[in-house]
Order: sequence, then structure tokens, then C-alpha cells
Amino acid sequence: MLAGDPAHLPSRMTLPYVIPMKFPMKRNLKRGDRVKINGGRYDGAVGTVDSIVFQRTEDQPNEFHHGYHVILDCGPIVTVRRGQVA
Repeated sequence: MLAGDPAHLPSRMTLPYVIPMKFPMKRNLKRGDRVKINGGRYDGAVGTVDSIVFQRTEDQPNEFHHGYHVILDCGPIVTVRRGQVA
């Protein structure tokens, strides 16, 4: 076996997927969970999770993010990033 010979390596390798934790976030939210929005246009607003989405948000309309549709107690439905809910 040569030192640079990759023949002894497996043909496929599974790499671990690590989610970078830049901001602490609640995970596994589901429809009906109560949340409070932290930061952005609706900072401090309280509402209910309607769905999990991957789309543009209210605060950054030119970028796509993983987030939630939240029905606020004051009426509107907003799209917020995962890191914005507590």
C-alpha cells in the first residue's frame, strides 16, 4: 500500500452535520407554540407559531432564512427567523 493511495479508505463517508450556534434559539417549535419575538421590527411581540418556513423575513426581505410564521396577538401574521423567537 502506498502512502497516498486512497484505496484503503471507505468509498463513502458520512460527515457530521453541525448547526452553528451563533444565537441561542428554541428548537422543535410546532404549530400552536407560544413565542415572544426578540429583535427586529416586532421586538417584544407575543404570538403563536403557525408554521415552519424557509423564506424571506420581515426584517431581511432580500435573504432567505429558516424561520416561522407567527400570528401575533395584536393581529398581523409575520415571518421571523429561528433566532428571533424565545
